[in-house]
Amino acid sequence: AGVPHGLLLQTAGGDFGIICGATAKPQHPEIETDPFTGALLLNHSDKEWIRNVGEMKHYFYNVHVSRKFLVMPTLGATLYMLLLRFLDRQYGGVFRMADSIVSDTALNPEEEQIFELLAWTLMDNDPDAHACRLKISLATSASDAMVPPWNLAEELAGYATTSRVVTAE
Repeated sequence: AGVPHGLLLQTAGGDFGIICGATAKPQHPEIETDPFTGALLLNHSDKEWIRNVGEMKHYFYNVHVSRKFLVMPTLGATLYMLLLRFLDRQYGGVFRMADSIVSDTALNPEEEQIFELLAWTLMDNDPDAHACRLKISLATSASDAMVPPWNLAEELAGYATTSRVVTAE
C-alpha cells in the first residue's frame, strides 16, 4: 500500500528497491459518499505534469537493508512519496517523513508541482491529517521556498479541537 504503481525489484545480491513512474500524477477522487477514501487515481496524461518532471521519468527507492524504510534519492522523490502516503492516509509515515522534505533553495518545477498538490490534503479533516500538516508547516517554516498551501491558523484550530484523538507520532 502507498505506491500503487510501484514495482518491487531485487538485485542478484539480494538488495531490494521500488521503482515507480514519476509521470503518474496522483489524484484523490472526489466521492461524495466516502469523502475520506484512501483511493488514489493516477493521471498519466497531464502534459504539464510530465513536462515538469524533467528527464528522470521514474523514481527508484532503495529498500534499506533493515527492510524497515525506503531510502529517498532526491527531494522530488521524497515529496512524491510523502504525497502518496498522505493521500493514502498513512499518517505515521507522513509525520516521520516531514522533516526530510525541507529545502533552503528554490524548488525546481518537479518539486514545486508535487509540493503544491499537498493542497489536496485539505479535504482530509482527520485529526492525524491536521497533525501532519502542522508538522510539515514546522519543518518548512524556515524556508521561503516552501510555504505550505494551507492556513496555519485553521490547521492549529483543527488540531486544538481534536488533539486528544491524534494517533500520529
